[in-house]
Amino acid sequence: MKWKVRRDREYWYMMVGTILLSNTLLSLPLWLDKTLNSVDWLIIPSIILIFDLFLLWVIFGIRYELREKNLYARCGPFWCNVPYENITKIHPTDDMLMGFRPAAALHGVEIHYPNAIFGSVKLSPENEELFIQTLLAKCPHLQNSETKHF
Repeated sequence: MKWKVRRDREYWYMMVGTILLSNTLLSLPLWLDKTLNSVDWLIIPSIILIFDLFLLWVIFGIRYELREKNLYARCGPFWCNVPYENITKIHPTDDMLMGFRPAAALHGVEIHYPNAIFGSVKLSPENEELFIQTLLAKCPHLQNSETKHF
């Protein structure tokens, strides 16, 4: 089952700011170095274009799927595949700035599992409560834990 990603206005501001700032910084050699030749004028914009395409892939490549036996989350080239039996805790969170977060909002859902690089993955599904309830239904071992009360 695929889930839509919630994208906040603040997320768009942050992404547009990141792209503008990085493009400005990466293009500084073009404007400050008077010794650049025509090859340099091709290489530097190519690097900027590749960087921008990578950021757009990350921005628009976010998706979540609740598959038969696992949760799959992808953010461009970065992904996690979490078996339901490995999930130890699910809860809403406002701490969306740290950790692995294939999310596009400042509020979302944090899912803990033992072999996570940062201890958890943070997602921003369109309907948080329904996402949590559906995930809890697929994780019967969490039914008696504190994550049940939403």
